[in-house]
Amino acid sequence: MLNSLERYDEALASLDRAIELGANYESIWALRSYVLDNLKRYEEALVSFNKAIELGANYQEIWVVQGNVLNNLKRYDEALASLDRALELDPNDKLAWNMRVDVFNNLKRYEYEKVLESYDRALELDSNASLTWAKRGDTLKDLARYEEALESYDRALELDDNDWLTWVSRGDVLNNLNRDEEALVSFDRALALDSNYQQAWIKRGNILKYLDRYEEALESYDRALELDANDRWGWLLRGDLLHYLKYYEKALESYDLAIKIDDNAPLNWATRGDILKDLKRYEEALASYDRALEIDDKDELTWVCRGDALNNLKRYEEALVSFDRALALGPNLYAFNRAIPILGLNRWDEGIAALDDAFQRVEPDDESDAHDAKLIINNLFANNDIAIWKPRIASLITVYNKHKNLSVLGQGIVRNIPALMSGMVSDKAARTWLELWQELTSNYEQFQIPRRLLNAAVRYKETKGDRRVLLELPIE
Repeated sequence: MLNSLERYDEALASLDRAIELGANYESIWALRSYVLDNLKRYEEALVSFNKAIELGANYQEIWVVQGNVLNNLKRYDEALASLDRALELDPNDKLAWNMRVDVFNNLKRYEYEKVLESYDRALELDSNASLTWAKRGDTLKDLARYEEALESYDRALELDDNDWLTWVSRGDVLNNLNRDEEALVSFDRALALDSNYQQAWIKRGNILKYLDRYEEALESYDRALELDANDRWGWLLRGDLLHYLKYYEKALESYDLAIKIDDNAPLNWATRGDILKDLKRYEEALASYDRALEIDDKDELTWVCRGDALNNLKRYEEALVSFDRALALGPNLYAFNRAIPILGLNRWDEGIAALDDAFQRVEPDDESDAHDAKLIINNLFANNDIAIWKPRIASLITVYNKHKNLSVLGQGIVRNIPALMSGMVSDKAARTWLELWQELTSNYEQFQIPRRLLNAAVRYKETKGDRRVLLELPIE
């Protein structure tokens, strides 16, 4: 009676008194274990269970509650054995089936099929248990069986459409199915039910970013960070979006706040380096990359970005070391980066061989990066020995043509035009540069537009900014 009235301490005292008076029965010890379970005194409860079983208790309920106690004591294998014993005695106990799932989850063995079997058995016994449908959806989501997971979440929401967490999970699955508009609806439903669930605002922001609704995405991230200003990932995601929108200074503020929260996360430092590189603050970028690599020197992309910063600082020997480290760790695509500092060191033949090797390392359908081509061309253009321009341009055309990447080289020519327009470059040098490219690419249609743009730039420079030159350009 006292146990059912939740007067557990009094119930325990009564049971202990009964045992003192000689009531050494399995039922008394079993009841005592239930009371101790309710008091969360799990070690004592387990002693009582063992005593009851020793006296002959072998009914289903005692094994279920013992399984719960063992689960709370983190003795998961024993908990699973107790629950399996309970289900041998009564295979129709839906509570035991659900508890069995909880134990599997705590075991972290990720035995999803066994978990799914338990949910399915529980739902056979009670098909109107919305929480079981939702948890079944979670398991199917972990198995990447997204369509089936969606069906489970939909069934759960038919039974209880006020479960905001299920709406969030439904949104996650729709996101994985690339059904972003529907995912957004789910996240909005979740937030209508609980507007203080911070992670739902983050997920909503991610979906809005995928939908190119950037201002709304930023608002979602801001709302999430109002709810939890210590969410490092929230600041990183906000920074990434601002970076993409080219709001570099604001993005830097977000990354700095992420670092303030956790200055031992290499990604925080690496993304900060990326922003500083885009701001052309290369020394600061290098310091950020170095900090990231102190924490994790196995991140090949950070080595690449460090090499890029060193390239821009014309510290080519150090850049080459960084690219070699990246190439040892990661994709062959990084071989292109390696060629750039070699060419910058004026080791042209070696650099062309490295570029040829890079092309051979990548997949046939992959193209090199126009940014890489721009850096290579910029290094050549910066060489004041005009006499070497022609043979080196010819060697570039040869290697890019060999690997069917002439259009990328053409983009590099165009991207180098700002360097050509510098006041430090004479009109004569600019004209020579143009005429060499015109001569050497005249037989390649891939250079038709780059040649026109380069010609317009040189004429614009020679005429001291006569805009009529630009008006003569055809609309391409």
